Amino acid sequence: IEVSKRVHVWVGEVAQRLNVLISYKGAHGFVALPDGSYLVCDTTSSALATAGTGDVLSGLMGSLIARQESRVQHELAHAAIGAVMIHSLAAELALDKGPHPTAVDIAYHVRSAMALLRESHE
Repeated sequence: IEVSKRVHVWVGEVAQRLNVLISYKGAHGFVALPDGSYLVCDTTSSALATAGTGDVLSGLMGSLIARQESRVQHELAHAAIGAVMIHSLAAELALDKGPHPTAVDIAYHVRSAMALLRESHE
C-alpha cells in the first residue's frame, strides 16, 4: 500500500469516528467526510513547505466556510477543498515571482488565484 493511500484511509476513519470534516494537506490535499467519502486536490507546490503557509490555508478555509449559508457537510467540504485549490494555485503564482516565496507572498496571490479559478469555470 502506498503511504498516501494509508493516510487517506486513516484520516477517513478518524472523520467517520468523530463525525467531522477533516482537511489534510500533504503532497495532495484532501477533505474527508464522516460518511467515508472524500474530495481530493492533486495540485501541489514546493512553496507550500514554507513556514506559515498552513496559517494562510486555515484563514482562507475559515473565510470560505463562513460564507456558506448552508451547513450541509458536503457543501462545507466543497468550500474546504476549494480553499486547498486556491491555496495551491496562489503558491504557484507566488513561485512565478521568485524561487522562495513566503507565506505573505502566497497570501498576496490568493485574490489572483480565485479570479483565475472563476475564469476557468465560466
